[in-house]
Parts: sequence; C-alpha cells; structure tokens
Amino acid sequence: MAEEIVNYGVDSLWLNFCYASLQDDTVPDPHPADPALLASLLTLQEQAKAEDEPVPTAYRFNGKTLFMYPHGGGMRSPWRYLLRNDDIEVKIGTGKKTGYVAKVRLMAQYLWPHDLTDAIANAWEAVGVLFGCSLYVQVSEVHLCADLVHDFSHADWSEGFIRRCSLTPHFDRQFGFIEAHPEQDAEYLVGADRVHLRHRPITGFSFGTHSSAISAVIYNKSAYIRTKEPQSDYFHDIWRANGWDGESDVWRVEFRLKRDALRDFKIEDVCHGIGYAFDLPERLEVIWQYCSVHFLRYVVPTEDTNRTRWETHSAWQAVQHAFFPLVQIDLAPIVRERKRIVNKERLVQQVTGCLITLHAWDKDRHPCDEGDDLSLVLHRYYPNALEYLEKQKKKSFGRLVQKKQRDYHLIAA
Repeated sequence: MAEEIVNYGVDSLWLNFCYASLQDDTVPDPHPADPALLASLLTLQEQAKAEDEPVPTAYRFNGKTLFMYPHGGGMRSPWRYLLRNDDIEVKIGTGKKTGYVAKVRLMAQYLWPHDLTDAIANAWEAVGVLFGCSLYVQVSEVHLCADLVHDFSHADWSEGFIRRCSLTPHFDRQFGFIEAHPEQDAEYLVGADRVHLRHRPITGFSFGTHSSAISAVIYNKSAYIRTKEPQSDYFHDIWRANGWDGESDVWRVEFRLKRDALRDFKIEDVCHGIGYAFDLPERLEVIWQYCSVHFLRYVVPTEDTNRTRWETHSAWQAVQHAFFPLVQIDLAPIVRERKRIVNKERLVQQVTGCLITLHAWDKDRHPCDEGDDLSLVLHRYYPNALEYLEKQKKKSFGRLVQKKQRDYHLIAA
C-alpha cells in the first residue's frame, strides 16, 4: 500500500484557566481562587483521604461524574486538588503565584469523537460551572498527529531526519508562515535523539524530550495498539474509512508543543495570541506546516554537504499535507463499546486466574483431581463471598454493584 494519510488531528490537549475580565471573557484577569471554593474542595479531598479512594462530587463532564482524588500535587505544587473521570482531568490550585487557578487535560478518547471547538467549549463550560463564573482559557500544551501507512522501521534514523534546534518563526495575521532568519543561518540537528525497539524491530523514534518546548515522536501505532492499548483499536475504524487495507502497519507522526513554543510562534492578532484556546482549531494547519516543513523533515540523503537541500522523502511529503479533510465517523459509541469489551475480557482473565489459585490453596497438599471443574470452585467460594459481603458496612450486593455502575459511568450518578 502506498504512503497514505489515514487519520490526523489533536490527540492530547491541556488548558490553563484563570479568571476573566467581567466585561470580556477573552481578556484574562488573573487573581487567586475563591477561598470558599477551595474550602469546599478541601472537604471533598479530606473525605477521599478518609475513604482512601476517589469520591463522587456534584460536578459532571460529558454526562459523567467527576471524582475527587485523595491526592493533589502536594504542598509545593500549584495544583492542590485533582478531579477526573474517563474524559477529563481537572487540577485546581490557589492561583497565588501565577493567577492560573485550574489546569485541564482532555483525554484522547474524548477528543477524537468530538469537534475540537466543541471539546474546548465543553471543558470551558464545565470548569466555569465549578468556579461559578466565566473564566479565561489558554492553551497550555497540544499534541498534533497524523497516521500514515508507511514502514519507518527501515528509515535512516542517523542521517535521514533533519531537525531545527531552535524556534525562530512567527506568523502574520493571515496565519502565513514567515521565517525569522535566512534558511542558511538556521542551526539543525541530524538524526533521532532516541530509537525505540521491541524485541529488535524498531518501533519508534524520539526528537527532543518531554521538557522541550517542541518535540516529536514517530512510532508504530499499530504495534502500540496490539501490545499496549487494545482498547484503542477504534482507530482501525477511522483508518478503514480512509482507505486502510486492514493489514499494513500504520505509523503515527506526532508533534508536541508546550506553552513556550506556542508563545514563541506569535500566532496572534492584536487582541490575543494562541494562548486563547478558541483560536487553536483554525490555526492547526499552520502549526502543522511549521512542525512538518521547518522543524522536522525526513529526507533522502545525497552527497550534497548542505543537508537542508536534501530532497524530502515521499512519505514525509504525505505527512506535510496531512491536515486536509478525511472521512469522519461517529467514534463515541465505538469507543464506549470497545472499552467495555476489553475490560470484561480482562476481568474474566483475572477472576478465572484467582479462582484457580483459590482452588489450589483449598486443595492444600492434596493433588487436584482431573475431574475437578469450575463449578466445584464456585460452590465452595459462594459462602466465603457472602461472609465478605457481610463485612462491607451492611451494604448489600445490589448496592455495591450500583456503586460500581456509578464509578465506571455505566449509569447516571
């Protein structure tokens, strides 16, 4: 199968929140958090600590209860409280040092089925409900990616990748790329910083580190799904809808941009820059342009001593043009169903393994009869289970199941 883009978009997104001007919520007005709100969050956190597990709150996101966790970021962290569910993570702090009172991470499984503008708006609304007022929302970090049918495991990782080692771009009001310095004066790094292997075959490359203002990873997404994240095989449906043959390995090219990089880009108009989160969706293409054309390129080495003149590999040319309309499908029900199936499969494996171990202990030093089966184990296990349930603070089996249904968002709280 020829090099072909089968998916692209935002895989991860972090948002910062501070109070907004009373006249205009697009204008930040940073100041410390409301003490009354912090006091109510502290009460919930103390309850979570006492129960040694997350406790449900009155707040919701995407129809699911937000849970307060026993731990925050610690006394030295600006984030004292942690609320989350499967789709969002909300960290809340005092805002005394920076004026930013919350940091939100939208999970990949929420971002992919939703329009990016809607996703940001929903997070903005949910945090606004929590704080009881309108807030200013800023992009803290964003990961852009494109999925490509191409085998990078045979790439010339020591010479074939050319990367800019400093940020020098800015953009005009029409969101066009302008190079701040002549091409020949720019400094470049050659090759990947790190090569990832699994049982010898190369599975990925890293460029930069987690602390870099801008970094990139290229990795075998198909192998990652097979070995580490089977519940995310809903990507197969997206890929098929965009021409994937169902067999070829799909590799992901992902660029990770932190606040420092977004600020240095100066992708802004007179009023506000890329920090204002609602500007992000319309500027993804120009960010991708810089990342794939000027920050990192996969090239075909030649004898020319000036590597910047080396021809861009055909696979990378496809990457550079990744952000164009593809077939969109409704992923929400697929994600939910796949997660349910994978979790049930794992539970069956765990429970069966535990029952086998339990029967082995029950037999003690007596050899297991080949005629023993699972029904015998369940028969002996049942009274032990009833004894355990009687110790659960007088909660019936039904009430415990209801709690699990709520915890895993299978029913409304």
